[in-house]
Amino acid sequence: AGSVDRIANFIGIPDYDDALQKLVVSQCTFDFMSANADKFDEKLTKMHRNEACGLSKDAGMGSGKVVSGAVGRAQAELSRDLSAEIQSKWEHVIG
Repeated sequence: AGSVDRIANFIGIPDYDDALQKLVVSQCTFDFMSANADKFDEKLTKMHRNEACGLSKDAGMGSGKVVSGAVGRAQAELSRDLSAEIQSKWEHVIG
């Protein structure tokens, strides 16, 4: 809850009170996010960007951000080759 308070203060949320803090904290739980996984996916972005990125329209539509409740778990699911390719592209583009 302390982090939520600091973020709300930083971005200047009007009418921030205990009720809003409790709501935000409850909606940050894995249980809430997994029950509402469609609110945490990238469907809209994918629908508009897949083709421009050379992907099929439905690429990645079956996956979302809420997977296991463990931070960093998705990284373990990438193959070593794909991780290396992503890292190489990152270094080429970002530096």
